[in-house]
Amino acid sequence: MDRYEIGRLIGEGGFGKVFLAINKETGEERAVKRLKGRFATWDRVRAMRELNCIIGIPLHPNIVKLFEVHRNQNVVDFIFEYMPGGSLHETIQDRAAHKLGALSDSEIKHILSQLLSGIEHLHKHRVFHRDIKPENILLNGRIAKLADFSIARTTNETDPLTSYVSTRW
Repeated sequence: MDRYEIGRLIGEGGFGKVFLAINKETGEERAVKRLKGRFATWDRVRAMRELNCIIGIPLHPNIVKLFEVHRNQNVVDFIFEYMPGGSLHETIQDRAAHKLGALSDSEIKHILSQLLSGIEHLHKHRVFHRDIKPENILLNGRIAKLADFSIARTTNETDPLTSYVSTRW
């Protein structure tokens, strides 16, 4: 993590906090998801469903890219691509706050098309996201990407599937 300068908090969820970071060598912006739990060994990190789901699928233009994983003093950081447009949820709220109106039909269709492309790719590789919501759809201009694989799982697992999964309100 020495290569990154950690900046402002850009998001927070049940599993961790996300910070904007700058790669000191390249100047590239990244999103650092710092997990809340402590991980005493790399074996515990490697056993995480979230990590196994996202590294188990080939890259796709509508799924957020994971660059690196770091573990330092039992704290785990995932280094993801940064999506400067924020989440779809933030976009909707911002438009309402500035009285810009709802997204147009063509904007909604464009986002939905990209989202469905990403979901199709996940399902093709036997991964189920299980937490698709506006907060987990990231934007960068006209590009939409699915993020946050905290409760994702593969169909290759032997544990029985739960009958109900979603973010609790």
